[in-house]
Amino acid sequence: MRIAGRYALLLLLLAASAAAGAALPLSIEVEAAFQDKSTLAYIIRISPVPTSTASISVLVRGWEGNVVGSKTEVVAARPGSPLVVAGTMTFPHLLSPGLYSIEVTVEAGGVSARSGAEIPLPPGEGDVVSLLERLTEFTISLEKARYLLPQQYEEFSRKAAELKLRLHQLVSCVKGGNYSCAASLYAQVSRELEECWRGLRGEEASLGMVSQALKSFDSYLNLDPGIVYSFWTRVILASFLLPAILLIVFPLYVASTDTWISNLGLVLRARPEDLERYATRMASNLRELLREAVGMVRPSFRSYLLLVTASFMATVALLANNVVALIGSMIVSPVLLIVVGSAIGLAFREEQTGVVDGYTIFWSGLKRLLWMMFLSVSVAYLTALLVARFYPVVVNPAIEARARPNISDLGIAIGAGVAGALASIGGRRDLSTLVGAAIAIALIPPAATIGIGLALAEVGITFGALSLLTLNVIALEASSVLAARVYVLAPLITDFMKSAFRRLRDDVLRGDYSDVVGYLLGLLALWVNLILDIQPSAMGLGSVRAYLKGVLHMTLYYALLPLAILASFTMLLSSEVTLALAATVGGAAELVRAAALSLNGLSDAALDMALLLSLLAWLYAASRRMEEGASARGLAALAASAAILWLSFTARYSAYCYPRAYLALTLTFAGANVLVALWRRASRYKGRIAAACFVVAALMFTVFQSAYVYQAIVYRLKLSECEEVACHLVANFLGLDTSRVVCSSKMVGDKPVVRVGVMVSPGELYATPISREDLRLLSAAVKRASGWSNLELEIYYIVTP
Repeated sequence: MRIAGRYALLLLLLAASAAAGAALPLSIEVEAAFQDKSTLAYIIRISPVPTSTASISVLVRGWEGNVVGSKTEVVAARPGSPLVVAGTMTFPHLLSPGLYSIEVTVEAGGVSARSGAEIPLPPGEGDVVSLLERLTEFTISLEKARYLLPQQYEEFSRKAAELKLRLHQLVSCVKGGNYSCAASLYAQVSRELEECWRGLRGEEASLGMVSQALKSFDSYLNLDPGIVYSFWTRVILASFLLPAILLIVFPLYVASTDTWISNLGLVLRARPEDLERYATRMASNLRELLREAVGMVRPSFRSYLLLVTASFMATVALLANNVVALIGSMIVSPVLLIVVGSAIGLAFREEQTGVVDGYTIFWSGLKRLLWMMFLSVSVAYLTALLVARFYPVVVNPAIEARARPNISDLGIAIGAGVAGALASIGGRRDLSTLVGAAIAIALIPPAATIGIGLALAEVGITFGALSLLTLNVIALEASSVLAARVYVLAPLITDFMKSAFRRLRDDVLRGDYSDVVGYLLGLLALWVNLILDIQPSAMGLGSVRAYLKGVLHMTLYYALLPLAILASFTMLLSSEVTLALAATVGGAAELVRAAALSLNGLSDAALDMALLLSLLAWLYAASRRMEEGASARGLAALAASAAILWLSFTARYSAYCYPRAYLALTLTFAGANVLVALWRRASRYKGRIAAACFVVAALMFTVFQSAYVYQAIVYRLKLSECEEVACHLVANFLGLDTSRVVCSSKMVGDKPVVRVGVMVSPGELYATPISREDLRLLSAAVKRASGWSNLELEIYYIVTP
């Protein structure tokens, strides 16, 4: 009995102690650390454990809140005693640096408890370098999108500046061994950088290809108004030389062969049989040229193979910046003869050889030239894409040189075109001159540059190379026409020059200078006859007033009027009037867009469909108008469909946000509609209209590019002055010699940035501080001296030993 009572008492005590242990709360302490990026070691201390087993769940969350790993295990324990559990967790993939958290849940005897801790995974040197590379890629992409997204650029730039500051703090934490701070900063920078990337890509994607092209075109047309006015002032002052140029070369373009024979025959005092002999020789030269032109504009299969080879060579040479290989592609190209052949047809478009007239030769050559240029661009595009898979494709100086043509290129092209045409016509081809002309005015390199620009999605390079290609084609055509007419008129002009030289020599030897002056005035009147394309009997040589009127008309019509139109157009695009016009049209377009979107929430795809339907309606109305001719109903349908199409285009792509490009496209579309409306009358002059449109487009490209070159030169001069002023201002302000101050400057968009470096020793670094107020005063002084109100001044220290 006594022993049984003792056992019962012992059992009661154990039960009481168990009940007491079960009633006590669990206490959990967690310690954890990463061994590497895929392994986590942890120690869990639990006290007291009420039962003989405990279920432990471990959950690891990333710095973005996502679960990266979990683990559950049941461990044995001594009831009422503390328990220490040590373990590791392996992750299926490498974790990125950041601030992680571990959550531990313990269940034992119906009692549960939870605890956790933060675990820093500090970044290593490679992680910091990778983050720096990603930030650098973002800033580079941001600069490329500067003109596409001007409003969003400021916001992204501010975020990029904050990220740069935090990255600098991250590097300091890593160097100082503050791993928790380093992990936290790395997570913040990575997360915000990813958000910036997503935002930038989303903004670029929202623009679409059409909007990006509009924005690039608008940036291309955006010039400083003051620079544009200065540029055109110089051009107009220099244009007073144009009448003299017209007096020299214009008769070779406009005067017919009969006018040349009758006028020069009068000076030569030629007999009718002599005039007949001149006409026969000129007709023989003309037939010979036309026969050559027919062969020139019909390239063989071998010519197309040479073209593909030349295009491939030019593309690879441009991408590798290899001038020698580029010259080789120019020599291989067979395009020059096709251009010369079409120019011969244009020069004698009314003449006929066999069943083919000059006009047919011209259009045949021009169509084949356009097809060959399209083939060359396609080959270059595919070659650039292929090369990009094995070699990094970047814009190098060779590509840039062919993407920025200007008026000087026009002069070079005209001179080389005359040489090439003279070397290739008449059956006596001078190969050395022909090769030199092919190198000077090659068409394949700019065509290859267009393909490279398309492959790189660089709109500026594509437009610039297109302008150079158009410029070269126009120069070749114009100069080849001149050379062809000189070749045909050569017998008559040669005898005329010999006769005029003998007459003037004899008068000078006799000392009869009054006869010399009278003869020169007679020659001038003769040349005016040729300019006006009139017979000598149609206007007396003494009719000075009529001559002056005719010359003035030709000068205004062919020289000053085109200059005035180009100048007015460029000044209009550079003025604030463009913004007002775009805003006016944009208001109506926005109403259309709002009304369309309010109809059952139409998407952009539905607006695209509406734009397509309006385009088809306009094409149908235009075709009917061209077929039916003068009809009030057809004219009204054309006007209504054109208005609907243009408002649909404006509303779909918010084209009014790009005012300069929008105004240029509006004027072009309006001109196309006027041409369609007057097609019955204009169709008789379709050749001239096509040539005029071609020339106007090329001249527009050339003028804008020349204005850009002029603006760059002016800016460079002003920036040099700003550098000098800033250098002396900072040196005087800090009491240093100017030799210890270095300056650099550049244009960032339309904002001039001047950077001033101050060379100081480590001891002087803190003795010459520059506060924000000092920087503001210096910046204001440089702005006043330069006249640039938006100038930005940056000052930095250069620590020297």
